[in-house]
Amino acid sequence: MAMRHVVALIGVLVLTGCSASGWHDAEWWASVQAAAQAASEKQSAEAEARWQQAVAQAERDGPESWQVAYTLRRLALFYESQKRYDEAERAYKQTLAIWERTAPRAPAAARAVTDLAHLYHGLGRFSEAEALYRRALPMTVAAFGPTHRNVDVVRILLASLYAQQGRYDEAETLYKEVLVNEPSDPQALRDLVHIYETQGRYAEAEPLLRRLVTYWEATGNPRELADEIGRLAALLRKTDRPTGAGEMEARAQDVFPSDKVEVLSVTPPEIRRLTGGFVAFVMTATVQYRLRTADVARLQVSPVRYTSAECALGGPFVLYAGPLLPITRGEGRAFIPVRWIVGPDDLSRHPGHKYVTVQSAVWTDMPGPKPRQTTTAGAWAHDCFELPVDGSAEPAD
Repeated sequence: MAMRHVVALIGVLVLTGCSASGWHDAEWWASVQAAAQAASEKQSAEAEARWQQAVAQAERDGPESWQVAYTLRRLALFYESQKRYDEAERAYKQTLAIWERTAPRAPAAARAVTDLAHLYHGLGRFSEAEALYRRALPMTVAAFGPTHRNVDVVRILLASLYAQQGRYDEAETLYKEVLVNEPSDPQALRDLVHIYETQGRYAEAEPLLRRLVTYWEATGNPRELADEIGRLAALLRKTDRPTGAGEMEARAQDVFPSDKVEVLSVTPPEIRRLTGGFVAFVMTATVQYRLRTADVARLQVSPVRYTSAECALGGPFVLYAGPLLPITRGEGRAFIPVRWIVGPDDLSRHPGHKYVTVQSAVWTDMPGPKPRQTTTAGAWAHDCFELPVDGSAEPAD
């Protein structure tokens, strides 16, 4: 499961047992609101100062009051948003310590454990994250009941961690537990489909994909519906059903017109020796594109280095973002040079990244809270090339 989904899921958890809308010190609460406002306006220094002020004000009611725990958690979230992970970890641990001493069975204690697990998960500290997710799961069941959405969120987070490690059997078990509680849970369905597709279990993936299509038909979200219809079309092509796939692709375009990029071909990497032990690689990608969502956009083709000969998306990778090339509404073809440079230190840090492919995207400026959105399409695993360099970043003979 992509980490953006992990990040989105942590915000789904519902916290009860303490509330900032109840009794509170007016001065402290004013600082909390001022900090949140400054953070929303990207005034980072002001936000941090206000959060620190709110912590000090909360401590006047005792160093282990729920106000202190509440404020420390908000401070941790702020640090995490700033990528100040050491400080976020300390604040999360302080929050958890307060709940462990004052109300270890409270819903807030389960949330604090999950917060810290989520931080470790995002940092790739999988063993620490797993231990905390496994601890949080029974705590969340005890606090909310076995069928509560919070329990399913923790299950999904733990399952996503297992899937990232290739522990598909354990992930599958957890996703199925979620689907017992909520048969149409879109996140569990989507992630389980990905596991089945990764394992080539297309017959099991297909009914789940069709269930996802039915779910988005009922909710009325055209973008999500078109995405899932498109995934179903891709699966039908993988299982040699081109007629059905074509019908699904046409339906997806009717539901929500989308952009498409197809990489028609990629030349094998050419190696060019540079000074200082650096090596430049050059490829040329032939790309067919269709732009429907905007009058102008930017087409991007980026090289991606992988550890596996299949260039599998689930494994470790290094992406080198390519330039953004202007395109206009309609269809067209482009021949795009793809170039990136690797130094000795880079390959020594990533000695297993010896295969490369390209990834395509269309970037458009759209209205809304996320003005830059991307749509991608087209398979590229068949253009997975072995890099002609060894671990020292020297060209192969």
